[in-house]
Amino acid sequence: MLQEAAADASKYSKTHQMIAANMPNMVKGVGFARPGGVAPIDDDTKIFGMAAQATKSLVDATKAGYANPAKIAKGFSGEFASRFGAAVGAGNVATGLQSIVADLNTQLSAALGKNFTIGTPGGNSGSPLGSGFVPFDLLAPSRLIYPVYSPLRNKLPRTPGQGEQRRAKLVLGVQGSQTGGTAGNPARISIAETLGQSLSTTGVFPTNPAIPNSGTQKATDLIVPYRFFGMSEALSWLSQFSGQGFEDISSLANLILLQQAMLGEEYQIIAGSKTVIASPTAPTAVVRTAGSNETAFTATGTYSIEVTAKTYFGESVHATGSVLTGVVVGANQVVDVTITGQPTGVTSYNVYVNASNNTTRASFFLSVAGVGGKRVTLQGLQPTAGTSPPSADTGTFSANDFDGMFQILGGGAVDYNGSTSGDAALGIAGYYNAAIGDTLNTNVVNTALKTLWDGNTSSVGGTATSGYRADPTELIGEGTDIANFGVSLLANQGGPTAYQFLIDQNEVGNVTGGVAISQFTNPITRSMVKIMVHPWFPQGSATLMSYTMPMTWSNVSNVWENVMVQDYLSVAWPVIDLTFRYSLFYFGALLCYAPAYNGLLQGLQKSATTPYS
Repeated sequence: MLQEAAADASKYSKTHQMIAANMPNMVKGVGFARPGGVAPIDDDTKIFGMAAQATKSLVDATKAGYANPAKIAKGFSGEFASRFGAAVGAGNVATGLQSIVADLNTQLSAALGKNFTIGTPGGNSGSPLGSGFVPFDLLAPSRLIYPVYSPLRNKLPRTPGQGEQRRAKLVLGVQGSQTGGTAGNPARISIAETLGQSLSTTGVFPTNPAIPNSGTQKATDLIVPYRFFGMSEALSWLSQFSGQGFEDISSLANLILLQQAMLGEEYQIIAGSKTVIASPTAPTAVVRTAGSNETAFTATGTYSIEVTAKTYFGESVHATGSVLTGVVVGANQVVDVTITGQPTGVTSYNVYVNASNNTTRASFFLSVAGVGGKRVTLQGLQPTAGTSPPSADTGTFSANDFDGMFQILGGGAVDYNGSTSGDAALGIAGYYNAAIGDTLNTNVVNTALKTLWDGNTSSVGGTATSGYRADPTELIGEGTDIANFGVSLLANQGGPTAYQFLIDQNEVGNVTGGVAISQFTNPITRSMVKIMVHPWFPQGSATLMSYTMPMTWSNVSNVWENVMVQDYLSVAWPVIDLTFRYSLFYFGALLCYAPAYNGLLQGLQKSATTPYS
């Protein structure tokens, strides 16, 4: 009988289907179930109605039995219960029933072979299919969880250009402007009332003092070539076809292409460079006893130290002139390294250590990466293997770049500073300090603001400039530097004693702490300076930005512009194989018509106390 039942069961995928199919034959003989019963029912309507009701009752009873076996057991007749005395007698009724059900399941499973299981999620233990008969809960479309920030690209005006380069005639100074070198020096314009000799007497036009002296002026050409930029993405036909019903992969590729181009332009605006970034000069070092919060050098001995310059795109070459040798480190000591000879256009520095005390490139290994400040403390175990300084420049510059903000304001942009098209008086910020060696604080910022207004009469990390009466409107920096500046502002205002907090009893659970500064007052001009945390600014660098000129008659609509001969142009290339290809191009350049109305601060420390980082 079991073999026949198993053969019959194989016709069905679910248990209740087998029961429903066989139930009509079972209810036909309902009349024989009692003494004196009648012949089997032959009315199909009555048979199917009774079969449906019997199937439902059987399923409901089975479920109820599983859910509450003790309750079902109470309804058993005494005669039935006595036949299962060992199982449901005076002992645990629920346990007894569960044992019976488990035994039945074992026999039915072996006989019917229809035990369906899901298995472990993500595993292969399901039956009869290892992966289980389950759907995939896949969210559509794909989640894009990367940042796309380009605040400078979005902020700076995009103006039309034409031709191969942008040209501008810049008047840098006139008599008395105190700009433009000696041409802008004040001049006495008082004259005597005498009219000089007349034309009838001398036969020539009246001479001085009848006509006052002429003034002097200083002017220069600004010529900035446009540069060509582009990126591409591609996807196979099958990738696009297979993604149907989930996501348009072609649209996703074009979206990502646009986002990547925007990010690429942002990095160009900040730190693009047409000329190679030089290596720093040899650093200086001070060996001292390790503090309580520091770890002394693991191995004593004589070391060499080298510093290389970095940008977003590459690292400067190993140079023997960048190496400091003979640094003797004893027990319980650390080394404070001071970076010197900071080249323009830098975003950060790498510090390498050589335990063999020589200048051989392969003997140096990276100790600290991405240093933004002027000083860094070397401590603990120094590397004896790993990354060595590069033997050639790895991409700090490209002849296809335009010069970005750091190069222009640092005086390293050839189109602005001393080239055939530029002028040394034009190509540098009104305040530029490459080696501040302190945190971004009120003293550092106020010094820059004062110099931008009064004029930089001596060289501070760059070429000396004169009074430009600049009044910047925004301070841009990295998160740590801006946080340090906020703390400094609060401290200079008296710290917590400058504030009084009044909190009602019913507000105790809703108090929010923390202070952030969004703008501050320029102590020189009394104008408000906004603060922006730039997500891609390197730690150690900050800029004071002017976007318009303080005088309305300058004919300069924008101090900074993205001049575009051709703005973003998207191209879908002809299909030549089983691939869709897309490219995005633009042709233009970053222009700054008045660098002297901006400031560049570099060499900012994360901390003003040791250990330096």
